[in-house]
Amino acid sequence: MNIDQTLELSDYEPSEKELALLRVLLNPEHANKTITDKVEIAGIDRSMYYYYMKKPDFLSLIRSSSMNLVSSGVTDIIHAFMDKAKGGSFKHGKVLLEMAGMHSDSISIDNSTVNVIVGGKNIEKMGDRELIRLAEEQGIRVSEREKQIIDAKYKVIDNG
Repeated sequence: MNIDQTLELSDYEPSEKELALLRVLLNPEHANKTITDKVEIAGIDRSMYYYYMKKPDFLSLIRSSSMNLVSSGVTDIIHAFMDKAKGGSFKHGKVLLEMAGMHSDSISIDNSTVNVIVGGKNIEKMGDRELIRLAEEQGIRVSEREKQIIDAKYKVIDNG
C-alpha cells in the first residue's frame, strides 16, 4: 500500500503542502533527518511544520497512514520470519510462537502471588521464590530488581 492508497481511506483532505509534508514524514529515507531538512524537502517553512503538527486532523492522518503502511507489510514480515524459523532460527521461531500466544517469557509479581505463563500454561498462586526458581529453570530472565524486591519482602516477613 502506498501513501495515495492510504489517503483514499481517510475523510480528511490535506492541502498540497500538508501532503508534501506527509510524504516526507512517511518516507523511511527521511526518518533520521532534522526538522529543518524535512521542511526543506517538503517545500514548507518551519512555522508551517509546527502549525500542521498541532492540527488534530493532520496528526490523525499521519497515524492512520503510518498504520496502513505498516499493516500492508506485516504479511511479508511474518513469511520471512517463518522461513527463518523453518531454517532453524530459534529467535524467529520464538517470536512466532509468542505472536500465536503459545509462548511467553513474562512474569507478573503482585504482592505475594505471582502469575506466570510457562510453555503456554498459567501457573497461579505460586510463592515468589519458587516462581523465580521455576522461571530460571525455564530460561526466563528475571531482572535483578525483581529479585531484590522479593528478597526485601521476605526479609521484612522473616524479621517480624
